[in-house]
Amino acid sequence: MLMIRTKEQQAEAIAHVLDDIMNLPGMRIRMGADPLLGLIPVIGDALATLLGATILVIARQLNVPWGVVGSMAFNQLKNGLIGAVPFPSLVTPIPSISKVMQSTQPSCYVP
Repeated sequence: MLMIRTKEQQAEAIAHVLDDIMNLPGMRIRMGADPLLGLIPVIGDALATLLGATILVIARQLNVPWGVVGSMAFNQLKNGLIGAVPFPSLVTPIPSISKVMQSTQPSCYVP
């Protein structure tokens, strides 16, 4: 059981860093490393997608059902493809499921 909690904590820590590690000054908005990495052409988006994919690996290690992992992977794919297009990804706020939300999906399925 200790190993399961450790894996959950790893996924939550990765999601926290990518999605909401800091507050924007003067606003009640949280921002993570994902948008900042997106400012670095190609490499930044690839790194953010790779870090997000580690949550998928952890989910499979926790025996999360394939349907849930497939949904998480589809959201990760959309995030990676939209982020790969330089201009629209910076200007258009396209709604997507955050990595924090994805990291909580596996914990629902852990026995």
